[in-house]
Amino acid sequence: MARAGNGSGVLDLKTDAGDQNVRTVGGVKPGDRIDVQVLFNQEMAEASGFQTVLQFDPAMLSVVSGKGDGVFASAVFPGPPQVKDNTVTYAGAFLGQTATAKGSVAILTFQALSDFTGETDIVLKT
Repeated sequence: MARAGNGSGVLDLKTDAGDQNVRTVGGVKPGDRIDVQVLFNQEMAEASGFQTVLQFDPAMLSVVSGKGDGVFASAVFPGPPQVKDNTVTYAGAFLGQTATAKGSVAILTFQALSDFTGETDIVLKT
């Protein structure tokens, strides 16, 4: 089982538009991929970008990829998600424009490693 925890926003384990309130997913096996949607509950007026930091157990999960979502689907991303120790940082920005944003800003994909057993947490730090 993988569980997404709450931080300054919300993590959703079902990536349909909006918050589906899916915080756990069961039956995860080594090799399975888990998509984690990052949503901001507060409206960001005239936002030119965002940065989010998630905490996870690198002995259980690896970060596969990230992409913009919602209003940030067309944003510029300077590179892939940056992993350091037990955190992953992902950021995107608009060049020369701003947007009012609320809701989903990104989807990060994790993969369960060969040692994955039981359950693990993914926590939104910022």
